[in-house]
Amino acid sequence: MRAPFIYILVLVAVGSPGLLKFGTAATSDVGLFNLSSVTRIAFYVLAGYALVLFYLAERLRGHSRPANSFAGLRLAVAIYGYFLVTTVASVSGTPLLLAVYRICEWFLLVVAIFAATPSTVYASRATAEDHVTKILMLALSLPPIIVLIGFIVVPDMAVEPAEPFGRLGGWIYGPNGFGATCGMGCVLFWTLSRSWLGKAWSVVLLGCLFLSYSRGAYIGFLASVIIGVALQRTPRMRAHHWALVALCGALVFLVYDGRALLEFLSRGQSVSQLLTLNSRTFIWEAAVKTLVDNWLWGKGFVVGPRELGQHLYEWVQPSTAHNEILNAMVAGGVLAGGLVLALYVVLVRDVLLAPFGEPHRQAYAMVAVQAVVYSTITPSLSATVGVVSAAVLILVRHAARLRECTAGDPVPARPPGFGGQVSAGSPGSEATPGRYP
Repeated sequence: MRAPFIYILVLVAVGSPGLLKFGTAATSDVGLFNLSSVTRIAFYVLAGYALVLFYLAERLRGHSRPANSFAGLRLAVAIYGYFLVTTVASVSGTPLLLAVYRICEWFLLVVAIFAATPSTVYASRATAEDHVTKILMLALSLPPIIVLIGFIVVPDMAVEPAEPFGRLGGWIYGPNGFGATCGMGCVLFWTLSRSWLGKAWSVVLLGCLFLSYSRGAYIGFLASVIIGVALQRTPRMRAHHWALVALCGALVFLVYDGRALLEFLSRGQSVSQLLTLNSRTFIWEAAVKTLVDNWLWGKGFVVGPRELGQHLYEWVQPSTAHNEILNAMVAGGVLAGGLVLALYVVLVRDVLLAPFGEPHRQAYAMVAVQAVVYSTITPSLSATVGVVSAAVLILVRHAARLRECTAGDPVPARPPGFGGQVSAGSPGSEATPGRYP
């Protein structure tokens, strides 16, 4: 479990749950220093040092790395490298240091994923899927655990004040990202967990998703359920699941009539706010106007999206374009937007075509769908490091490594006692999954 531990360490210290915000004005400023920024940089350096230390220790013990360490992540590295080039070309001064810091976060995350998936894991498909699934379960469980602890200890940090109700996630993580993370974790634990504890945790995550009041997370979860039903192995199973979905939908409409449901989704705001996706349509229009000025290179990461406010009203000052592709284009031009879009296309293609076993294919596809839906309302790959972007990169890399292994030598038999057997030379054969929490 050392590699997942390293990965979680980096995730906590660098990107999630975002307890400390880099570069934000705060009452903790002392002279020229922002104490929260300094503390965050210290955590970043500590996490990087620990990662490199453990990574090199594994190498010295003779654990070989994959022949192609960048399998599945070459496109991500190209995206981050291009962001670095466009940032240096268009930004100077302190914002440049902030942008370079964010890019270092991305590369540290990529290295963490390398360390968490050694070549020995891919001795068999089933072993690899067990390993990757446990990493995803750990990553997707961490934010809810911290937010729930924060709710008990310091409720004001864990709940974002809003009328007529607060949104779980608060300042610790952010309601939208928190809702998406809980939705992804819910389907992963419900689909793959074989213990009552895992099923119970899935129900807790579903409750956290509901209390985040994130409409984007709701839509992503619903889309993932539809995909999960469509990927059932037999027509009979699909029919049973469609009936269950219809029953749940009927129960919702029994509890909420049309007007009450509309008021719930509008979160106490006017219906016009709901129709504009909480002013996101205005922000997308501003992003297009910003692109006209420099469609080739963009405006540079971090600083570029902040210029969106010049094309908006004074009361709307977004820090991102609230859309993955548009945000990437504002930060790095049309090429950056195309690269990010390509990575999401690769994600969808791989979870559907890569040699995953059942029910892992269904679970991974449901997680990927939620990540894609989330990217339409909040950037993850072209913003700061978070669990959603990490899950995307883990799935892309896992699919690439598995495809490389099964395209070459036959997949060897699964080690006895691990939870099932895989016949040699039959990468598509079924195996009993390992026990998950």
